[in-house]
Formats: sequence, C-alpha cells, structure tokens
Amino acid sequence: MEYITGNDIKHFLANTPQITFEITECCNLACTYCGYGPLYNNKDPRKNRNLSEETGILFINYMVNLWEKGFLDITNDTIYVSFYGGEPLLNMNFIRHIVNYIRSKFEKFKKHIFFSLTTNALLLNKYMDYFQKQKFHLLISLDGDRLGSSYRVYPNGNCAFDEIIKNVSTLKQTYPEYFKQYVEFNSVLNNRNSVDSITKFILDMFGKKPSISEINSIGIKSNKRASFNAMYQSKNKSFERPFKYANFLEDPRFDEVARYIQMRSDYFYLDYNELIFGKANRKRIPTGTCLPFTKKTFVSVLGKIMPCERIGYNYSLGKISDDGIELDFDDISNKYNVALTRAEKICRHCMDRKSCLCCLFNSGILSDCAVGCNYFVDNKAYEERRAQMLSFFREYPEAYDYIMKNYETV
Repeated sequence: MEYITGNDIKHFLANTPQITFEITECCNLACTYCGYGPLYNNKDPRKNRNLSEETGILFINYMVNLWEKGFLDITNDTIYVSFYGGEPLLNMNFIRHIVNYIRSKFEKFKKHIFFSLTTNALLLNKYMDYFQKQKFHLLISLDGDRLGSSYRVYPNGNCAFDEIIKNVSTLKQTYPEYFKQYVEFNSVLNNRNSVDSITKFILDMFGKKPSISEINSIGIKSNKRASFNAMYQSKNKSFERPFKYANFLEDPRFDEVARYIQMRSDYFYLDYNELIFGKANRKRIPTGTCLPFTKKTFVSVLGKIMPCERIGYNYSLGKISDDGIELDFDDISNKYNVALTRAEKICRHCMDRKSCLCCLFNSGILSDCAVGCNYFVDNKAYEERRAQMLSFFREYPEAYDYIMKNYETV
C-alpha cells in the first residue's frame, strides 16, 4: 500500500519544523545508561569526532535550495535549530558559526528562528552569557535528586550531581527571567528514582516540571541485558503517588491522558477543516510513527540524515558527503510503505491503534525474528489503561475542559 510518495517526503523535508545537528561525539560524562555507551549496539561507534562546519553549511544550503525552488509552504515561518551531542558545549565553535550563518541565509525567508540545545550543564557557567544573549532554549539533563542522578558520572566514576546543581543554580540566579522562559529539564527514569521523586525535586528546586523518559530499551547487546534490566524502570510502574500535585498540568500522567482523549474523542478536531468537512480526510498510518521529517530532521556527526535521533543509525535516510547531499526521496517512500504495510497486519488487531505513540523503528516489527509489536495492547491491557484515564479525571475533573480547548498535540 502507498501511504506516502517521494514528493511528499521532499515537501516534508522542506517544511521540517526542526533541524537537529549532532555536533560532537565527545562528552565530559560517562553516564551508565547512555544510549551511545557500552550497553548498545545500534549506534555508530563513538570516536570523539565533531561535525564539521562545512557539513552543516552544506545541509543548510540544501534546505535553502529547496525553499528557493518553491517547496516551502508560505505559512511556514518558524523553524527550530537544535544542537545535540555528546555534550554540545564541547563544540562551541560550531554553534557560534552556524548560528551566524543560519541567521544570514534564512533572513530573506523572514523565518522566526529558535535555537536550542540539550546539555548536561557542566560547562553552562562558561557559556551562559552567550545563550542568554542569543535567547537559546536550553534542555538540561537531570534525573532528580542526588540518588536519582547517580548514574550521571564522570569517566572516573564520580557523581556529577553537585557541579550540575551549582551551574544550573548560578544560571537561575544570574538570569532569572531568561531561566523562567527558556530553560527546561529532561530526566531519565531508572531504578534509583521515580516519576514522582524526579518531578517533586525539580519542581521544588527550580520551579520546573521535567519531561521524563525511560532508559532506551532498543539495541541492547545480548551480554548487557542483565545490566540494563537492573537499571530499567517502567514509567507505568513508577507512579507511586506519595503526594498530590498542585494541578493537573504538573502531574506526569497529563500528556499521555491528553493524547488518549484527543485521539479517541468524537468531539475533538485537529483544525477547522475537520470540524467543517469531517475527519474522513485525516491521513492515518499504522503505528505512531512520525512521517519522515515532519517532526524534525537529524544530522549525525558522520553526516547521516535521519528522521530523529531516537532510532538506530542503521535507519538513516541519506548522507552528506564531500560530493553533496545524497537523498533519494522515492527510495525513502518505498521503504516506509513496505514497513508500514507490514505493520498494518499487526496494528489492525491492537486496541490502542487510535492513540498509538509507538515508533515503527523501535517496535520490533522490523526485526527479522519479530512475531509482533513490543507495544501491542490486548483487551485486558486496554481496560487497565482506560481505568487509569478515568482515575485521572476523577482526581482532576477540570482537566477535560483544558484538553479539549487549550491543549495542543505535539
């Protein structure tokens, strides 16, 4: 079945809302659960390489060329440019030069440009003046209190918690308004913390509600499975509920609940076209997989072009080389159509197919030995999830009105 065409993908790329550059493999930490560490085998080997400015410029020029050829939607006036690592602050020269180059090249398209990066904060005190001046959006990695963050260690095994807290606190004290508007937190759930303990610590310490993710479970080496299992904690099993949140927006369950309601409600519409003409034209594909480049475009240190950084690097869709950009849009669409057709045979029997957030590349469906989806929801699991949703609304009945009127699905 044809879900997308090559021309669709070219259009998706030209209008991608976010470009993320993986600018270095270097890192001043050696986090035990790191997705690029010894537990995993689905990423390129880390050799402390940097993404060259020339490679970044080649990709920017390619995007500008697509825009000049008319593939840019006239209403698309915003783009996010992100820097990722390793620890991106170890390649500040790339950040400074590319920021200036992007501003100069994008100016004639009248785009609103938002710059962001993910950092462990160990060098934050050195560069915070620059980020404040440039109005960078910062995503700081912190797993809660000292125990919860104890897997964030230096190469010598010492915990980095004290230095992280000191630098983040200095940023907050030095630029309080900037901190309030532009700084967020990302946390990794593990066996030494919980959703509630992470949320409470960061709320109390910095006044922020963190985003929380599980340790990546894809690409684990067979001989490292025991080490992974010892650290891993499921988000669903982590809700200990030792205290009540001040409001539903602070509750870590909120985003999942909102998505569930929006995807299943007969009274929710993505836009006015659906309200007037109905939902029949809403394009549905199996799984919760993002169509390529519709959420972001990721450029790896080696110049691989990918739909995001969360999947194995063996699924790259193109490459930036000395000869230019290698992207075959028809080949990409064919690969997606084959994979989605395969997934549909499983998805049609899943009780969660309407609100699925499962990525095709992380589901196990593409594995030669896969017999199903790792996230398949049967009748029993569906009823348990439905009960969880009802429990949330009993606790926060006002949340439903907010979801239907104000919440935007990302």
